[in-house]
Amino acid sequence: TDFRAAYWDSQTEATPENERRRADLELDLRRVKGDTDAYQAVSAALEEELHEPELQRQLEVLRLSLLGNQMDETRREGIVQLGSSIEGDFASYRPSIGGRPVSENDITEILRSSDDEALRVHAWRASKEIGSVVEERVRELVRLRNATALDLGFADFYNLSLESQEMSEPWLFSALD
Repeated sequence: TDFRAAYWDSQTEATPENERRRADLELDLRRVKGDTDAYQAVSAALEEELHEPELQRQLEVLRLSLLGNQMDETRREGIVQLGSSIEGDFASYRPSIGGRPVSENDITEILRSSDDEALRVHAWRASKEIGSVVEERVRELVRLRNATALDLGFADFYNLSLESQEMSEPWLFSALD
């Protein structure tokens, strides 16, 4: 799809144009998935007695896909803009060690194989530099996502995400153990 190609481009060639194209297409997709009438129709269909298990499963997957997009346009635009901006910064940011820009692969290699402890400490710290660049926007994105989740009856975005992906917290934690 166009969105997937735009997302790929925004991650592999982080330019303002690619970021904008990806955000525009994501917003279009989220608007379609945010159609309240479609969500209500799918939910109503699931309440009926369906004798076709395949159709019931398709409707449930569709309902879950629509669920997290049930929000007003202002919030939708804010979530997409912030998410795109943050991801764009992650894709384009290059920390530096000793005044020289390094890639994530460079940092991994230093951490994995360098015998120089001071260099490893610098590499580890460099890997965290992006945090100060995106910190405030990440906090605002969390606020917007949590507000959406609360409006939909969930405690927070984390719980909404688990529900949307058909996972329970106990199952997730046992899988990660």
